[in-house]
Amino acid sequence: MNITLLRPHGISSSSHRTNNNTLFLRSSLTKDIFQKSSPLSFTGKESSNNSTPFDSTEDFLIYAKETDFLNRIPQITTYKNYIGKGFEGTVYEIPQEPRWVLKENNRMSNNINGIDKEIMPIEDKMPLINVGQPVARIELGYGQALSVYQILKMQHGNEYGIAPYPISSESFLKLPGTQKLYKHFLTQMASLPLSSYEQLIEDLKYINDCGFKPDYFNPNNFLLDGNKIKMVDTEEITDKNYQNDYGNVLYSLLIGEFYHFTKNQEQDFPSDDIKKLNTQITTKFMTAMKNKDQKFSKDNTHFLEFLKSDLSSPYFKTDDEKKKIELLKQNNLL
Repeated sequence: MNITLLRPHGISSSSHRTNNNTLFLRSSLTKDIFQKSSPLSFTGKESSNNSTPFDSTEDFLIYAKETDFLNRIPQITTYKNYIGKGFEGTVYEIPQEPRWVLKENNRMSNNINGIDKEIMPIEDKMPLINVGQPVARIELGYGQALSVYQILKMQHGNEYGIAPYPISSESFLKLPGTQKLYKHFLTQMASLPLSSYEQLIEDLKYINDCGFKPDYFNPNNFLLDGNKIKMVDTEEITDKNYQNDYGNVLYSLLIGEFYHFTKNQEQDFPSDDIKKLNTQITTKFMTAMKNKDQKFSKDNTHFLEFLKSDLSSPYFKTDDEKKKIELLKQNNLL
């Protein structure tokens, strides 16, 4: 029997990303074919995590004027250009334009094609990195100041991980092929060199220093592009006591929500293979943290869940949460 699985409703996409979940769960495609397909960028080459020299707000304003962009929006927001849909917006590829994507506000249910619109620039507060951040927004005219579209930097890579419930449906998480997909993603992450994790730590520190934090809860907000771990969907930091999300990011890279969901469903989970992969990922992440002289924050909700559960026990070689915390302190990581 062929399994044809569409992407669960609710992915939060702000980039050009390749979704391999559907391919992996189609029995007509072999595992061998899937694993040999490398995560390439839009241009067919590995892309840098830094912004290109020509993707700034000023560049888009020039492009929009030269291409009559506002009048082309109805042709852009069609199914053939569809990339993905999140809670807030739906993202479309801009044909023959690899620098940006168009994000449509999901709350705009009425047809606004005939209403005047104007392009408003957005200051890029993270100019040295590409995390799919906005460079401009499009508002309705007549002084309404209602943002209906955003122009986001194009980000490249393959979507990582399995979206947690309720972003994914519970029926999707229970499909037999989902555990194979889970192991496949962990294998990808565990195979990356230490330098990939070190670069991720540097990127997280940079966006923190710029006043932003990652939307870590959904692992799909991390992309794999060759040996690079990339991010999309960042949020502005509003809590003055915020420190960092390193621990929460580790939990996301371990696809922690799916781990706990499956553990509650099946008695023989996790297998020794899964424990080994989790330990490899955790070891590289911890080593990268230490090499970059960074510490975990004590208020990371999902990191604390990681420490309390057996997800972290193989790495620490103990189930005792207090001993785990003490080991982190001894290694100057907490």
